[in-house]
Amino acid sequence: VKDGEKVSVCLFATNSHWIVEIKDSGDGIPETIEENPDDSFGLFLVKKLSYQLNAALQIKNEKGALIRIQIPKV
Repeated sequence: VKDGEKVSVCLFATNSHWIVEIKDSGDGIPETIEENPDDSFGLFLVKKLSYQLNAALQIKNEKGALIRIQIPKV
């Protein structure tokens, strides 16, 4: 994180899911990684963990990087 940039981590619940959002105010995720997260080891791990949890994963740029994981409640 560069000076002046912010990172936020939020956890909240709906009736059916736990939702984790990690976002920052930086330059965002490069398009090549956004299109193929397996090119980044960290995002590869997040993708695999999401799969193991049967979770929906969103990775996009929204005034910085945004990663949203929706984990079904059991």
